Amino acid sequence: MTPSNFHGRWPFLLLLILVFPTLRAHDQPVPRTERLHISPDGLRLEVQYELEAGFFVEELRTRHDRNQDRRLDAAEQKTLLDALQRGVTRTLKVWVEGHPVHLEVRTRRSEGLELPLPSTHAIHTRFDLEQAWPEGSRRGPLDLVFEDHSIGSPLPILLTLSLDRRFRWLEGAFSAASGRRPIPSPPASTAPQPPRLELRPGERLELRLELLPTEPGVVR
Repeated sequence: MTPSNFHGRWPFLLLLILVFPTLRAHDQPVPRTERLHISPDGLRLEVQYELEAGFFVEELRTRHDRNQDRRLDAAEQKTLLDALQRGVTRTLKVWVEGHPVHLEVRTRRSEGLELPLPSTHAIHTRFDLEQAWPEGSRRGPLDLVFEDHSIGSPLPILLTLSLDRRFRWLEGAFSAASGRRPIPSPPASTAPQPPRLELRPGERLELRLELLPTEPGVVR
């Protein structure tokens, strides 16, 4: 490229440098799917996170191949899975009665981390998180706020909401600065195929529930 051609193209090159990271952040058009189960014991969240097949996952595997033997050993797979777990949990926020609640990762699993390099095969992960109710939060109406913003993604999170039959549904909505979207009462946890709801970017799920007594006048 001659100097004159370079000076004529430098605005385009600068634009490409600035935009390229953004394009790379959005080249995985696979929405996260999550299942939030609400029971008298507490909250359980199942997160299924997929990285679509392509150049990005090949680069991700290569970056974590520390000894450069073109295969991720057990330690390298753990490091990569740790990084994916941080990406999942750092956007997750839950409040019960206005107090933040931290969901702990109990189990996790993955498919595709062990494939030899080079590999553009998709990576599938699942993280199971749980937390018991804070002390005293189950007496009377209970307000629950669930927020999960997938950083850098314009896609909604596909959320399945499962409510134990020992809870009474009082109110539910997706809330954002632009307004509220009411949602119907979710099916009981025994329903074969609960519907998927869309948690859109910038929204939070707001629920008001009440735990039913097991006997007249007795609240668990």
